[in-house]
Amino acid sequence: MVKIISYIFAFLIMLNLFFVSASSITSAKLVELRLNIQKDQIMNYELSSKALKSKLRQIFLDKDNFNNEIKINILESSILNSNIQDNNFELTSLEKIGLLLVNGVRFISFKPVIDLSSNKRNTILLQYAFYQERTRRYKDASDKYKELEKLLPNDSDEYAFVLLHDGFCLSMLGFNTEANFQLDKVYNLFPGTHYSENAKLLMNFLKESEQNKESLLSLKSNPVLYTKNLYLNGSYEDALKELERLPKLTKDLSFIKARSLEELGKTQIAIEEYIPLAKQNENQEIAIKANRRLLLLSNYYSENKELAKISEKNAINLGDRDAVKTIVESKEYKQETKVIQIIQSNDFNEPDLEKLKTEVKQELEIYSKSLDKIVSKELILTDDKEIKSNQTEVVPIEKLEVKNHEIFIPKSFEAMLSDGRIITANEIEFDSENGTAKILTANFPIKTPIDNLDTIRIAIPKGKTLNNPIKLTLKSGKTLTGRIVIFKSPKLKLEYSNKSEELKSELIPLKEINNLKLL
Repeated sequence: MVKIISYIFAFLIMLNLFFVSASSITSAKLVELRLNIQKDQIMNYELSSKALKSKLRQIFLDKDNFNNEIKINILESSILNSNIQDNNFELTSLEKIGLLLVNGVRFISFKPVIDLSSNKRNTILLQYAFYQERTRRYKDASDKYKELEKLLPNDSDEYAFVLLHDGFCLSMLGFNTEANFQLDKVYNLFPGTHYSENAKLLMNFLKESEQNKESLLSLKSNPVLYTKNLYLNGSYEDALKELERLPKLTKDLSFIKARSLEELGKTQIAIEEYIPLAKQNENQEIAIKANRRLLLLSNYYSENKELAKISEKNAINLGDRDAVKTIVESKEYKQETKVIQIIQSNDFNEPDLEKLKTEVKQELEIYSKSLDKIVSKELILTDDKEIKSNQTEVVPIEKLEVKNHEIFIPKSFEAMLSDGRIITANEIEFDSENGTAKILTANFPIKTPIDNLDTIRIAIPKGKTLNNPIKLTLKSGKTLTGRIVIFKSPKLKLEYSNKSEELKSELIPLKEINNLKLL
């Protein structure tokens, strides 16, 4: 009888242990799942790839597109700042038991153990590295990405993200060899993913940039032209070296200097260069361009309220009210940076991140004081007076009625490629023998297979009409005009409007075409 009772008692204990173990394991797995979901919400990897693709196109193909740059910044702020909850939760006793059991099984089966605290630490580090990248502190961001590369499993989304964005930061710093090494790893380790697609896109841009830089050597006899083309090619370090050799810088060359410094992540030095350019009255176009950079820097990259006020005031006096309006409206959609607030919070007690917490505090203090010093100097120089307009009194811009029959004359067209790129250009030269096309942009020529061409189109402003501004020149000397070009190898389809404004089309063999440009 005693044995039976003992067996029953032992069975009940084992049954109880089973239920406790099952419950604790379930709780631990739920905690892990919650952290992984939270991590995906915070970083949103696929959206970050889309943002990076847009940024690459903007940097390499359309670097002075003010509105597009704002859109990309708004998008990036949402990637960094998804709602963050339960950052400091503690595991319950049941969850700790479950985690211990799960890790015991994983250890026996030679699998890496689950470290929830490390997962959370890595997520915070990832957010902080991306914040540094977004604010153009590329060197610091790259250092953090390399630290994370050693900590993350090499088959995870985080690892792909880190390699890809480290490659981007290195490319912006001018370290193209190191950048290609990281990007090549992404391409080979994560084939068929959005990470691989972006890595290939960036590698193509870097390859084209290097090829263009070699072709620019023929311009060395004209230092000014050579320098401008280096800048347009994205060779910022080389452009700065050439600028140092020039005896005197014109306003447009001074702007190139400031812009190159900014693109290399030296934003505070760039701000010092932009301020006098925005105030000068010799070149209004450069003044507006420089002031727009100050608007972006003070509101997005190096946030500073005083500098924002100065640049907004100067924009109004320069007659650039649209820029101010765009900035003010966009700030409603821009999310405040939360990772800094989390790290600096008194409730944030992570022993492994104490070093990062101290680093962030010191960095922000130094950066803020340095920028405040620059802005204070500007306020003293202006002696709190009104920034004088470079022209006559600014009259409020009224909306103009555009008549339906007003013809739009484009200055460029959009070449859509099958690899997803959209290139703003003004001419395409065809080499049918080699099956290649040279797209001539305002920055530098881009060589691509003819089969990679998809569509040529022109964006028409609302209320305006378009004639047939695209001109095709055939090898026979004959010319054709149209408004849309669709490539369907071995032919292209030219759409045009006739005198009755009916839309017609014509198929032309690609081998017969010499070039395509605007009238």
